[in-house]
Amino acid sequence: GDLAEYDPELYKHLSQLKNLSDEQIRDLELTFSIQTIDPITSKAKVEELIPGGDLIEVNNNGVGQAYISLLARYYLSQKIDKATLAFKKGFTRVLPICWLSHFDACEMQLLISGNRHNININDLQENTKYSNGYHINHPTIQLLWLVLDGFTPQELSNFLKFVTSCSRPPLLGFKALSPLFCVHKSSVGYLPSATTCVNLLKLPPYDTYEELREKLLYAISSNSGFELS
Repeated sequence: GDLAEYDPELYKHLSQLKNLSDEQIRDLELTFSIQTIDPITSKAKVEELIPGGDLIEVNNNGVGQAYISLLARYYLSQKIDKATLAFKKGFTRVLPICWLSHFDACEMQLLISGNRHNININDLQENTKYSNGYHINHPTIQLLWLVLDGFTPQELSNFLKFVTSCSRPPLLGFKALSPLFCVHKSSVGYLPSATTCVNLLKLPPYDTYEELREKLLYAISSNSGFELS
């Protein structure tokens, strides 16, 4: 289950190995090893799944008993050991590791990634700041909220990711977003763009609902950033 989530293609291929004959397995020339690329030197290297695994051929029996589980363990554990330990070391500087026992996996995902529920436009509007001449009653700002109110849930999710780098709203609502979402008036002639590190939407003035909606959706789908601001 974990491997299927981590790498669906690899899981699919390993599952298919179970149905191959001895001859078909031999034709693949598999051994109890895997070739990887060193992230520092970019050179290929061989990682053995068991001692001497580079010299041990995989047969139908080996696939059923060991090869698949060893390869899965490599991808889900050994391959990411150093990164996991480094993350754990940094994490424990911020939060005692024992506190994690108070949460299950789903609760931790909520805390880190935000809420799965639909995005509340009213909540976002109530916790939005404006700059460079924009204000709540500015015609372009009124059009913006009309456009967002007409977005589909997926379009709203894409918009939120565009301006904050996260497609989900904060668990405690947009008042918990730091800094608060801000709409900044930018120059005419540019596409809407965003500075995600400060949750800032840079929006040129538009005169019509249709134009604002078209330009905003185009910017979101194009992932426009600093280069278009």
